[in-house]
Amino acid sequence: MFGNFVYDKDRWSKCLVGDVAGTVDPQPSHRTPPVEANGIPYIGIAECNYQTRTIDFASARKVGNNVLQEHIARYNLHIGDFIIGKIGTIGKPFFVPAERTYALSANTVLIQPDTKRIAPYYLFSIFQSEYMDRIIDAEKKSTSQPAFGIQKVRAIEIPLPPLALQEQFAAFVEQTDKSKYRQIEIYRFQYKEKHKESEII
Repeated sequence: MFGNFVYDKDRWSKCLVGDVAGTVDPQPSHRTPPVEANGIPYIGIAECNYQTRTIDFASARKVGNNVLQEHIARYNLHIGDFIIGKIGTIGKPFFVPAERTYALSANTVLIQPDTKRIAPYYLFSIFQSEYMDRIIDAEKKSTSQPAFGIQKVRAIEIPLPPLALQEQFAAFVEQTDKSKYRQIEIYRFQYKEKHKESEII
């Protein structure tokens, strides 16, 4: 629908990520809070399952509820917000739930698309693309300790097609995802049924 951003650089007008999305450093101190056994989950890229699109809250590091309260005081979460890794695992966007039952790791950047200017699925897809991979790879090669902090995220130049076309793309992606997951559920059901039959035999 949009062409390859690597090779079709001049097909669309351009903007910076910071022009069309809020960017939040969840833990400005960059210090990991101490563990608290009965605390709330502290979520980073490691807890994100990209196959099932779920977050492993159970095995995540637990931190004090005061950490969550501090996060709530500084930023809100909305449907369509996603995180990327900024240290170690860089990039790899993942949509996060809007319910405030967890805190985000210091190793992530929260990206909050301005839905009046950019469709969340479109911006998310840019962060999944070869175009973004090349930007991140170049950053990794430029330093011995690669990190992709909030200022660098804001300064990324991205193509900006008309919003109506972005929303058309988002609707297509959502429908495709539903079809894909229906097929996965059918496969899982068939696998379970076949496994039951083999146990009986």
